[in-house]
Amino acid sequence: MPSVLRILVTLLLLDQVQENVTLDITGDYHTVPSAVLSTKDHELNKTELDGLLPIHEPKRCFDWLALMFVKRPGGEITQVDLWNLYKDAFELCQDPPMLPASEVIKNATTMFGTQSLVIQGPPTKFIIQDIDRRKDTILADKLKSELCEHVLQHVKSYDVEGEAACLWSTCPVDKIPQDRFRAHVLTHFWQAHIPAERNPSQSDTITISPATNHPDPNPTQRNPPLPRSTVINSLRTVNDAPSVSLLALLCIRILFRASFAAVEAAPKVDADHFGFPGVTEETEDEDGGQVLEENTLINEKEGGRRGRRTFGGIRKLLEAVQIKDEVLMGWITEMINAAMEE
Repeated sequence: MPSVLRILVTLLLLDQVQENVTLDITGDYHTVPSAVLSTKDHELNKTELDGLLPIHEPKRCFDWLALMFVKRPGGEITQVDLWNLYKDAFELCQDPPMLPASEVIKNATTMFGTQSLVIQGPPTKFIIQDIDRRKDTILADKLKSELCEHVLQHVKSYDVEGEAACLWSTCPVDKIPQDRFRAHVLTHFWQAHIPAERNPSQSDTITISPATNHPDPNPTQRNPPLPRSTVINSLRTVNDAPSVSLLALLCIRILFRASFAAVEAAPKVDADHFGFPGVTEETEDEDGGQVLEENTLINEKEGGRRGRRTFGGIRKLLEAVQIKDEVLMGWITEMINAAMEE
């Protein structure tokens, strides 16, 4: 029986003609750059500051103004803020000496062709108009606290008396005093040691839902984005089953009926028995029914068990069968479901 069933199912597979069907169910979405740019006021870096320190005034003041400010109509800065920025940059270096506040303000108005104004009202403000801080465009910081939390958890796990060993990767240091443990852990965080955040092959954009704002002030509450491409590829039978396949399917159906007659999944006696209307199954009266011998009943039960095991063995083959007719395909589905329960 196993070989017969495999041959019959293989015959069904050979006779079916299929075509590829592609269904695109991708929803609405849009992409945005993963890197969010932000602007901040320019601050002197070490190279710029080292270049300014040995220069004598007033040239140093003019060079500093060119690095820190730009002319912008409508912009303004208070004279106090201008002086404080200059003082913070050079007060630790008294050689050459700094300029007084009035000279710094005068140099700013001369360099940018602006004028000083007094804004009346509480409080009164002394401003220099039409200049603004130079801006730097940078990548917005991403979860700066995440790395800090990781370090703190690593250190707190060894918050014990005495000395402790560092378990960071392959670190060989095994005796670190408690007061020096935090400083030791930070030595593992040099820039080249931290892996790149994004694989070079990964796209530089992210997918978000149409109604989502970006950047999101609370990204942990953002709705999950839709997939960029959701395409379902499947095979579909395009031909009607030929007469040979129909005969093979009927044989499989009869064997299935015989194997699963005592199982709930088997076909029931009704007006559409075996798919043929009007054919009903004969039943015996309770009084006049033929009494089967005990051995015959045992043999039938054993045969049914073997038949069910056989259908379980060809379930994978049955799953590959596709018939255009929905009723006949329902037979295949019923046999697959019954075989799965065994």
